[in-house]
Amino acid sequence: MVIPATSEDPADGSRIRYLLLLNVGFKPEIPLPTKIKALGGKYEHIKNIVQENSVAWSDDYLQMVPVDDLFGHSAEKLAEGMVTKFK
Repeated sequence: MVIPATSEDPADGSRIRYLLLLNVGFKPEIPLPTKIKALGGKYEHIKNIVQENSVAWSDDYLQMVPVDDLFGHSAEKLAEGMVTKFK
């Protein structure tokens, strides 16, 4: 994860002065309710995209996606994979 750190000087605007790099790891097994809560609005976005493609939604679809993909890929990419697999 890369986090930009902007200047504190008001005259400098919001120019990026530093980049903070964090290596993030995920537990391989996370309970479904925890995944849904951690995804926040991304969960609804994935669900809506899947349903817009005439695929009935099941929360179990989230269990079939590796955790690092679930939190590392966009909602669009995840939903596209689900639609392809379950249509």
